[in-house]
Amino acid sequence: MSAILYTMLSLAGLLQSVHGLPYQTSIQELQSKQPLLDGLPSNTNITLRYVALGVGVQNYTCNGTSYVQTQSSDGALATLYDATSYLASNPSAIGSLSIERLEAYEESQHCEESSNREPQLPTLGEHFFTSDMVPTFDIFEAEPTRKLSAAKIQAVKAPVSDAVSWLYLVDCDDGTSDGLEAAYRVETAKGVAPSSCTSEETGSQVAIAYAAQYWLYE
Repeated sequence: MSAILYTMLSLAGLLQSVHGLPYQTSIQELQSKQPLLDGLPSNTNITLRYVALGVGVQNYTCNGTSYVQTQSSDGALATLYDATSYLASNPSAIGSLSIERLEAYEESQHCEESSNREPQLPTLGEHFFTSDMVPTFDIFEAEPTRKLSAAKIQAVKAPVSDAVSWLYLVDCDDGTSDGLEAAYRVETAKGVAPSSCTSEETGSQVAIAYAAQYWLYE
């Protein structure tokens, strides 16, 4: 290898390393700002990969007395938006992003495209429940793609009564996860089912709009 070519390759490698530093530093700082409620485990021994803003619905089925999430069609169904860079640059927005985007989603009659207002966040993937009721995070817009098939480990009531709980989830070890090990659901907005239903409503379903931040770890 010529001295000139060696020098050029070395310079390219140096520039690539330097270029990656600001994002790596900001994501580490962002991880230190993750909201946590008492009862959720610390995030200090894992590495933050994405903060995904989920906007969609929580599906429930009436069992004759209350709305529950036990059927294959129940659970969350949400589009995931990549809020990592935005929140790293604007950490003061962590506490308001979910409710602001949910309000836009409801105002647009659940039209996700119209609700993705400023700041416009790139689509990251989808959150859904499988037919076996496994909460799944499919990060198909990432490079490389990533996936977390999760199991709920801990739940803590949200600070407001009309918001779904904050959660800690980990890989359920069914062999389908790829590149992600854990997730926190925090900063939830709405999504709580009606308080009760009647026997005449048994089997009926409701879809309640919600938003939440999913802090995804590798």
